[in-house]
Amino acid sequence: MYKALILGLFLEFLVIGFFFLPRDLFPSLAIFVFFGAALLLSIRKNIKADILFSNEKQMLGAVIASVFIMNILWMVIPSFIHATPEYYISPYQINISTNPDEMIVDETLVYHMTGKENAHELYRSYEFIGPMQGMRAIEMECPIGFYATKYNRLNAVELACRSSLPIKKGEYKVRFKYAVPNPYICYETKCLIRWKVFSPGKFILPIRNAILNVSGDVLDVFTYPSHNNMKIGNMEAGEMFEINIVVPRDAVRGVWTYTGKPDETIGSLKLEYAIEGTIANLRYALSIVVPLLASSVLAIFIFLIYLIFGKEKTFKDIPDVLHYPPTNEKPHEVNVRYVGTPGVLTIDGMRAVILELARRGIIAINGSIIKFKKVEYMDEVELQMYKLLKFLSEKYGSGRQLDMKEVAKKIYKERKRSVLREILKMFEKLETPYIEVEYDKTGWKIVMSLLTISAVFFYLAESILFNFIKTPSMWLLFITTKSLFIASISAIIFTALFESYTFGRYKDEYARRKQEWNAFRKLLSDYSLIKKYAPEDINMWGKWLVYATALGVAENVLKALKDLNMAIPNIDVTSINAIGLYAVRSSVVSTYGSTSRSSSSSSFGGSWSGGGGFGGGFGGGGGGFR
Repeated sequence: MYKALILGLFLEFLVIGFFFLPRDLFPSLAIFVFFGAALLLSIRKNIKADILFSNEKQMLGAVIASVFIMNILWMVIPSFIHATPEYYISPYQINISTNPDEMIVDETLVYHMTGKENAHELYRSYEFIGPMQGMRAIEMECPIGFYATKYNRLNAVELACRSSLPIKKGEYKVRFKYAVPNPYICYETKCLIRWKVFSPGKFILPIRNAILNVSGDVLDVFTYPSHNNMKIGNMEAGEMFEINIVVPRDAVRGVWTYTGKPDETIGSLKLEYAIEGTIANLRYALSIVVPLLASSVLAIFIFLIYLIFGKEKTFKDIPDVLHYPPTNEKPHEVNVRYVGTPGVLTIDGMRAVILELARRGIIAINGSIIKFKKVEYMDEVELQMYKLLKFLSEKYGSGRQLDMKEVAKKIYKERKRSVLREILKMFEKLETPYIEVEYDKTGWKIVMSLLTISAVFFYLAESILFNFIKTPSMWLLFITTKSLFIASISAIIFTALFESYTFGRYKDEYARRKQEWNAFRKLLSDYSLIKKYAPEDINMWGKWLVYATALGVAENVLKALKDLNMAIPNIDVTSINAIGLYAVRSSVVSTYGSTSRSSSSSSFGGSWSGGGGFGGGFGGGGGGFR
């Protein structure tokens, strides 16, 4: 299961990586399809599904689990990236002092730079809206090696600290102090300052640890986004930030007085902010819930496809446990037809072929050493295995025997690609034997088609919505379509990996045979049952050992043989696990790949930022580096 987990996470990160490619549909999709197809072909060629999971229920569980894993990773990874930005400001402290004629603002920003930005300036911009047109710079403090400068733009002023050399990695403290004249909107008893500190999308750095201090004759302070205290906390790049300050009317002079009830007007504004804050929290909660709901819907859909097209038919007249092989099929035929992916001989099936050759006296097994004894009739699969062992013996043994452990070691040193290619071809012939398997793949074709169609549809949908997110409802639709796209891609990868095994079913008589062989497998899996049989019938125990190996449950039979002190001719049961067939195959695959290599030498996703829909107020601005 550890191999399955590692493989699954690797596949999921491959898909996650796709979301950080450019948003241009065709190049990004082409790159993803190319590398995804290359990976899947490699996996299907070198790692069979039956090595990872023992039955179709485990494979179905892996497909469904991948859907949830994918969406959980999608939620966690961006949060991790946003939580630890590459460059940011921390802390950001803004001190505001009110007096009868103006508002004095003292901003301190500590820039954390990586040195990779190739920047020369750290700046703040202020838009000329309302009272900001009369903004007056009082003081600027810059780090050592920087000099203060002021830029007058057409509709804004910028205060900056400039360096003649590119800014290196480190922390840089910047302070800007300025005054804003007559920023008040006054009613009969109260006045209000509505100052937009950052316009949406204008401040290009994320802020960590933002702190607000307000002094003077102040009745109330509230902000957007809504906060309960003056420690604002974190703000993402491009987020809007607005400060509202309520002061007594008699603390202000020389401003226009509006009619109306200030408590109702200000209370209405605070309510709007509170509602926006609640919506923002709701959006955050939905960003977690919606992907999980989308995953659940897709998981239910996949499970229903399995129930309709993949779940095997059961026969009530077949007992739970059979005490004899139900048919006269050879062990490797049983493995190909009823174990793992139908039509594929597994590693256990290959071991069973070797044991069957030993049981019939064609070879002898002593630990990791295989000796050749005689030649008699062999079917196509057995003959192919015999040829493979003979070839290995001639290349890495004496010709009459070989040590499988030594073979694996010697293959690592093999540099003749022609030899490695020949061994691979022999393994590939074994893995695709020509044995009849009556198997219906309709369910697999349906689920792959529907998942592919849904993936394309949801990708196009979220790509379109990415450019038109204007309201919370559209944002929620974007989250939903993206979640379903991610889940569909993940399910496609795992469904393709397991081919038709999970969503297919056996036809007619073969469905009955599979259930019978599963019943016999239960016998061989139960140590207490098989130990009851008398040890005299050596031939029966030999067949049981071969069938148990083909069915992937040889451990209990081997344990019983050792406990009963039984000897199988030509088979050393005390060290049978030393036949390192899988190690040999892995050595060939890895060495062939290494010789082949030696011979040839912006974030993705969207976020919707609410706010800014309140009339009145003044200001706006941004900042960052350049």
